[in-house]
Amino acid sequence: MISKRHKVNRRRNKTRWNGLAALSNAFDTLKRAVPSVALFVGMAAIPWLGVHTWNYLTHCAFFQVESVHVEGNKQITTEQIEDIIASTGTTNVLRLSAANIESELLRTGWIRHAEVSRVLPDTINVHIVEFQPYATLITETAGLVDESGTVFRVLQPGDPVV
Repeated sequence: MISKRHKVNRRRNKTRWNGLAALSNAFDTLKRAVPSVALFVGMAAIPWLGVHTWNYLTHCAFFQVESVHVEGNKQITTEQIEDIIASTGTTNVLRLSAANIESELLRTGWIRHAEVSRVLPDTINVHIVEFQPYATLITETAGLVDESGTVFRVLQPGDPVV
């Protein structure tokens, strides 16, 4: 016959064994879940890291505009072109909008075509093709005419009279 004490010890051992099995099952589940959680956290961190890296690069001094190289200008001065670039409101080469600068340059009236490019880390190249005044048309207002007969600019003080 089994004593009462022996029955109690058996129950304790069984309980201990069941507790270890449950712990082992929990550990196995955790081992399967950790890679998925790590992948999720890693995937969530990539956009965050990208945004903060971009913000850092577009505000650091390394990419500040230091020089502007201009080619093809005769009527409009390099200082005027630099003022137009400065008026766009950004001093960082990475944040610079070449299309906005090109459209602002075309508004001057002298420029037929403009091409703006970046040279990292701190230079902007501007290549322009200016209208060549062929004649001066005088009607209600005076204007400069190119070789195709198109009035490209209303005559202003300081403009050449052809």
